[in-house]
Amino acid sequence: MAKRTPETCEFLRQYSEMTKAGGRCLELPESEMEYKCIKEMKLRRYGEGCLMTKEYSIVPIGSIWIRDDDENLIGGEVHLECTEGDDDLGWIEISLKDLEHYFELID
Repeated sequence: MAKRTPETCEFLRQYSEMTKAGGRCLELPESEMEYKCIKEMKLRRYGEGCLMTKEYSIVPIGSIWIRDDDENLIGGEVHLECTEGDDDLGWIEISLKDLEHYFELID
């Protein structure tokens, strides 16, 4: 299960208040969306100082990731933080095209 950030908690509080008042459902901001890896992905590893290494890692099928649009370490279009299922990578940055190809949004 994903860790709760202050932003996520605030969203849930607002959603609860709106539904109690008969308001319309809010959407979770893109930067807080959870994704599940649906196709194994091989990525170049980055080391100290975010410098590219000669090593590669695999993003395992079934691993869970949270999108963080406030973070950008190596210039990727999408920054994802792993919350479950991957002990090798803590974060990745990929293109929007790769996000659509290798991941699915978790409802």
